Amino acid sequence: MASYFERFLERSLRAFMAGEPTTLARLAAVPLAVHVEDAFLLLQSFEAVVQALEVQRRYLRVRRITDVKLVETALELPRKDRFRAWVEYSYLRGEQVLPESSKVIYYGHRKGGQTLVEMVQYQTFAHPRLKRLIPASNRAG
Repeated sequence: MASYFERFLERSLRAFMAGEPTTLARLAAVPLAVHVEDAFLLLQSFEAVVQALEVQRRYLRVRRITDVKLVETALELPRKDRFRAWVEYSYLRGEQVLPESSKVIYYGHRKGGQTLVEMVQYQTFAHPRLKRLIPASNRAG
């Protein structure tokens, strides 16, 4: 995997676990499209991205998740500074690895040496209660 993307993922995960949504939100293009299985959100402002990250982080704290680990990643060969990356996250409560995981595809680009995510697609989402916060009007079917 390209070292720039490894650094991007490490920086993103560190900011998320440290409770720094503003730092993490700076790594996203706005508007940011987020697909969660059959649901869709379009976060149309920087503040909306920050708020969505804060909700997700609070949810993990309530569930007593103490760490998130990258299980596996793959990066498509970037073309014209655009990329697609597959990432799987596992969740830990202390030393215990929880049975659920999230599988995510990130779509983005590199511009001026910075990596920005334009769309996030959760193929599997480990947090069904959090998914219920997405309005019904944004769900397929």
